[in-house]
Amino acid sequence: MHENKHIESKITQEMLNSLPSPCWLLEEHLLKKNLKILNNIKEKTGVKILLALKGYALWKSFDTVREYL
Repeated sequence: MHENKHIESKITQEMLNSLPSPCWLLEEHLLKKNLKILNNIKEKTGVKILLALKGYALWKSFDTVREYL
């Protein structure tokens, strides 16, 4: 589990140990939780939230991001 007790990780240490290194790991439920927060801000304020493509390389998650932003 992640050391920060405020993060609701479902990844166990055993899972982490079984992954190749290096690798990208994305916990989709945490991404969606954060996207819901951003979407709420967008809806309440009317701002447009931009995704910096250069700083965010997890292309496979773009469909999920698109649902919220």
